[in-house]
Amino acid sequence: MNSERTYCPIEHMDSEDTLFLLYTSGSTGRPKGVAHTTAGYLLQAALTHRYVFDYHDGDVFACVADIGWITGHSYVVYGPLCNGATTVLFESIPLYPDAGRYWDMVERHRVTQFYTSPTAIRSVAREGDAFVKAHDRSSLRVLGAWASPSTPRRGAGTTRWWAKAAAPWWTPGGRRKPGA
Repeated sequence: MNSERTYCPIEHMDSEDTLFLLYTSGSTGRPKGVAHTTAGYLLQAALTHRYVFDYHDGDVFACVADIGWITGHSYVVYGPLCNGATTVLFESIPLYPDAGRYWDMVERHRVTQFYTSPTAIRSVAREGDAFVKAHDRSSLRVLGAWASPSTPRRGAGTTRWWAKAAAPWWTPGGRRKPGA
């Protein structure tokens, strides 16, 4: 690493240059590829990272989605890096070595925004809140979880439990309690 340069030269791109291809089989079972272009996709990822997650310079952002998922590379790589953010890359599963893995990461890296999936929330919630409460989560300003459109009601109570346990200042609507 010592022999590598400390910067990456800018590569000028046209707005319609391909950023990446995403393949899915969808409901037909036949592979389909969607081309995402540089300007449109990158702008969407940067703007949603900045405004939906309320990113400010100096924040530490953690999206714990797999980097191979669209959410993972959108909010682990493209959005945060386009905004010059510090982004935390999480590997493994939330229960190893114990159910406090996320919160240990939040405490150690002073994470200010944390984004995960309802599935991860449910797996952590099954272990109780002792693992959550064992860690300092005072740096957190924003907790996010993407919805699962196929199961809109499943996990709603778990999500509320998780948010309250993870961020004691949480109120419905994601606002801080007065004085918190």
